Amino acid sequence: MYAFIFFFFFFLGEVVMCTSVQFVPVTLKFSMLAPKDPLSKWGSLNKLIKISGVDELMYNQLTVQVDTPTIHLYYEVHCPGCIEFDTTQLKEVIEVLHQYVDVHTYPYGHARTVKHEDGTVEVTCQHGPAECYGNMLHACALDIIANGTEALLFNACMMGQYSNDKSADKCGEKMNINASPIKDCAKSQKGTDLLVHYGEESKKAGFQYVPYVLLNGEEWRGKSLLKAVCASFKNPPEPFITNSQDIEILSNALDSVNTPIKVIEADFIFIKEKITVQVNVPTLKLYYESLCPDCIEFDSTQFKNVVELLHQYVDIHTYPYGNARTVKHGNNTVIICQHGPEECYGNKLHACALDIIANGTEAMLFNACMMAQRSNDTSADNIFKTLYKIMFFNFIAFATILAFINCREIDTLSKWGSLNKLIKISGVDVLMSNELTVQVDTPIIKLYYEAHCPGCIEFDTTQLKEVVEVLHQYVDVHTYPYGNARTVIHEDGTIEVTCQHGPAECYGNMLHACALDIIANGTEALLFNACMMDQDSNDNSADKCGEKMNINASPIKDCAKSQKGTDLLVHYGEESEKAGFQYVPYVLLNGEEWRGESLLNDVCATFKNPPEPCTQF
Repeated sequence: MYAFIFFFFFFLGEVVMCTSVQFVPVTLKFSMLAPKDPLSKWGSLNKLIKISGVDELMYNQLTVQVDTPTIHLYYEVHCPGCIEFDTTQLKEVIEVLHQYVDVHTYPYGHARTVKHEDGTVEVTCQHGPAECYGNMLHACALDIIANGTEALLFNACMMGQYSNDKSADKCGEKMNINASPIKDCAKSQKGTDLLVHYGEESKKAGFQYVPYVLLNGEEWRGKSLLKAVCASFKNPPEPFITNSQDIEILSNALDSVNTPIKVIEADFIFIKEKITVQVNVPTLKLYYESLCPDCIEFDSTQFKNVVELLHQYVDIHTYPYGNARTVKHGNNTVIICQHGPEECYGNKLHACALDIIANGTEAMLFNACMMAQRSNDTSADNIFKTLYKIMFFNFIAFATILAFINCREIDTLSKWGSLNKLIKISGVDVLMSNELTVQVDTPIIKLYYEAHCPGCIEFDTTQLKEVVEVLHQYVDVHTYPYGNARTVIHEDGTIEVTCQHGPAECYGNMLHACALDIIANGTEALLFNACMMDQDSNDNSADKCGEKMNINASPIKDCAKSQKGTDLLVHYGEESEKAGFQYVPYVLLNGEEWRGESLLNDVCATFKNPPEPCTQF
């Protein structure tokens, strides 16, 4: 076993006070010796902002006071009262207390958003088009300027100069901010989209006048926002002193409460045996989709490494949606994912894991593990099956350990080496203390077809079905039920899909698409469709195959008769168009067109280390 000693340094930034006392920038450095008790295990740090009351800090308990007033300002840029408030009261709070408060602004006010039948969006503002453009300048500044404090001060600066291009240039020059991207954004669709967003948020607030201010969720109409904010602190930021005895005083205070934190060096904040520490917590956000190859690569390597090594020091948020599209039809909502219904289900597995697994770190590592195994029910089950089958080795210096591993299930061997695409561990015959050789060996099959094409029926019910039945846990299969259909979008926005073998085939294609979307187990969905293909792919065949396979066919039929069925078919049409085929069935094996005699034999031939079922053929 290895013994690890981690040295972690916390850096304190500038401290600004709610009093008129002079202050000096301060820095503290701590060393932590806690191999078995990382910081996160001392207490619940839901929102790690400030640590106050160090006299209460114990080895097994960390008392954290989250004491951050929240300010919401709803305004419009040409409203005289808004200009007055933003350039005086709000600006003062931001300049004095920016590191202690959470400020949100909404540049929309009494504007109105109208969505026309042709899909266009029109926003009209109380003080005319110039105000709408000014609101968009503010919205774009909030979106583009990375430093939130600078963005708020930039907007306050524009508010004092009519919030137009000229003021953007002047404020940009004054604050050393490039105003060009902000102006370009305000003139683009993005500016309109941001303004619509702030309109939606403003509607939720339900105000009757602007400026409308909320302080900690309560309407505020006082005389001094700064004083009100200071009064809302349970422990207001205090002035501090520094002298030659600071390090000794702090060291003694920490030693007296039996904490593993030790002082290395400090310029110091210390008043009445209380300190305020501003913790520097990097924020990491990952937007991804579960079947995107690059997402899989990134999540199972770079992102996973950060989570494993630094989970208690960073604030991580993940968003499993990617390039999906949400389509609303009345009360129904359909989500169409870039890599098909299987990806939508994988995204939902990830979202549910983040919602259900209480430990955020475990949830993200669970999802990273699923990412390496197609993010389906099987991968979710395999993680739990293999957690207790992990192989541990005591390595001797310079020794090579020989092992032969025949496992098709994932485990945490990734800590022993770089597993770029961690999908299956196959034929690992040399395992060294500093290196793990892993072969990723998963054939990919794509089938483009239509439900009533005789050649498609023949292929799906024999060749593809055989591969799915024999090798389903070793191959990655994607099917696209659309074929030679055509999608036409009319001027009134309606969508019409016409199929080569008539409306009955379109309905059959939708039955297949809905089965792929609804049946959670991908293998069962493929075999269900193969079963329908052999029986004309209609409601009768759906019922028979459902009864045979113990699958409820009613939701699949309902889906095929609804707008969702049409949306899924349109999606498969878009994917089919990308493939650019001239005939169906059109088959790709590992990205290459396949026109052989035995798909099973040819799939088995692609394995570098064929699985056991392939040895029988």
